[in-house]
Amino acid sequence: MTPDPTITGGTWYSDHEFEAEFVRVLNEQCARLLDERLEEATTKFPNDPFLRRTSSLVSSVDLVAL
Repeated sequence: MTPDPTITGGTWYSDHEFEAEFVRVLNEQCARLLDERLEEATTKFPNDPFLRRTSSLVSSVDLVAL
């Protein structure tokens, strides 16, 4: 019998141990993507903070593609 992943922690746990390294790497990759998007948006829209902000947003689909 296999327990449901929602009970065992799913992706965040392996052999009942929290995968801190996986979470750290995932966090770094997400931060890097956001930094890159902001840099591109700042270059593209230097005088428009609204467009800079909206064009630097990342969808969940973009994050899954990492």
